[in-house]
Amino acid sequence: MQQRPDDPVPLLHALNEFEAAIVVDALSEAGIRATALSAMTGDAYASPSTGGRVPVMVRRDQLDAAKAAIEQRRSDSVDIDWASVDVGEPVDGMPSPGRARNLFIGASLILVVLLVFWLFGFFQGGPPQPP
Repeated sequence: MQQRPDDPVPLLHALNEFEAAIVVDALSEAGIRATALSAMTGDAYASPSTGGRVPVMVRRDQLDAAKAAIEQRRSDSVDIDWASVDVGEPVDGMPSPGRARNLFIGASLILVVLLVFWLFGFFQGGPPQPP
């Protein structure tokens, strides 16, 4: 069978449909038409047998340009080393957001337990009697 330039060929297999959509969008910005085959669209290529990966397809004659566009996009991306980012010192007297959230959750749980005890009458010697 003769290979035609407009035959679809797999460029890569994305981890999920979200990643595949990002790749398709990046290729579109580079002027390359791409398609992500997914289970949502009923395509036979994306199935549990492929490990859940989503194939991104391009035309055979645009395969090299698509690979170059993806490589260019990766080299242009910025990787941040969060260990080297200075986020400043905590403000004195103010609890950290995580600690404040934990205090709120703890206080809420205590109130819920007290409400349950009151509803079931643990503080009154039995359940509340109707009038």
